[in-house]
Amino acid sequence: MRGAATKRGKAGGEALRDGRELRAIAATVLRLAKQRGVKEAEVHVEEVVDALTRFANNAIHQNVAEHGLTVSIRTLVDGRTARVTTNRVEEDALRAALENSLALAASQPKDPHLLPLPGKQKYRALQRFIPATAKLTAEARARAVKRACELAARRGQIAAGIFESGQSQTVLSNSRGLFAAYRQTQAEFSVTLQQGGAASWAKANAADVRAIDPIALARTASEKAKRAQNPVELDPGRYTVILEPAAVLDLAGFLFYDLRRRQSKTSAPAFPGAWARHSSAKTSPSRTTSIIRSSWARHLTGKGCPGNAWCWWTKVYCAIWCIRGARRRPREPIPRAMVSPCLTNMGKRQ
Repeated sequence: MRGAATKRGKAGGEALRDGRELRAIAATVLRLAKQRGVKEAEVHVEEVVDALTRFANNAIHQNVAEHGLTVSIRTLVDGRTARVTTNRVEEDALRAALENSLALAASQPKDPHLLPLPGKQKYRALQRFIPATAKLTAEARARAVKRACELAARRGQIAAGIFESGQSQTVLSNSRGLFAAYRQTQAEFSVTLQQGGAASWAKANAADVRAIDPIALARTASEKAKRAQNPVELDPGRYTVILEPAAVLDLAGFLFYDLRRRQSKTSAPAFPGAWARHSSAKTSPSRTTSIIRSSWARHLTGKGCPGNAWCWWTKVYCAIWCIRGARRRPREPIPRAMVSPCLTNMGKRQ
């Protein structure tokens, strides 16, 4: 990555920059926007350090790591908006990105539903940066994977999966006085065990890697693969299916960013007709929907508004759409989730 040097952590892996560097980048963009006469500008600076160990056929076959920083600039001018993202942080590069955003915005049609940027907000502190996760090495991941593969081999099964760990930080700021910063770590272990014609899976993720037990997950997948031998055919019909939390997490992860109130009113709703049936938002959009509002996870959202990170339980819909969106004043910015701790740690309140 160009524009700034990376740093090495004590454990030999990449470390995040000092948060003041990200704040300085955001301040530079807003200064350039002010000099350009842009009244509404937003900048989102994000740095991610990720490492992943991949295994198949009871052996590790890949270990990869990446360290990147991106700067996303959004401008709002005369009812039009556009966003440009760059991985260069020199002032000239940031100025060029700002100009490109303005040029793109000028080419857009006016949006009558475009909302102004939010002003200064208050956010609840959320501690999800765990040093043990940030310092996890490739060797430590490899040892855990080795034990899982040895368990599979002893039982005559074939293991495949990933062990991932990483850390990230983000800064969000705009020309109306909003500023927010957030840091977190994340780890995930996913394993598939195959026995004969059957394969079963288990996964866990957490901010604290010490909360993940790879061997226990491998045993769970192994037992499920064993029980899945000699399957019987089911006739077509209606069946009740109970999903594990990890499976619900994956489903919610795919749907989450598209389940928004505004999208449901436009040409691409996730659940066609739901808005017309439930425009009052006094109830969930469907009888098949259950939502738990979790005040402990209240945090930063993608548009800068403080909003709750919503827990999704068994059946999924966008709570921001059905509960908050319809009740907000037409000119008030509607939150869109950017950081959702409960989605990244389904069933684990940390």
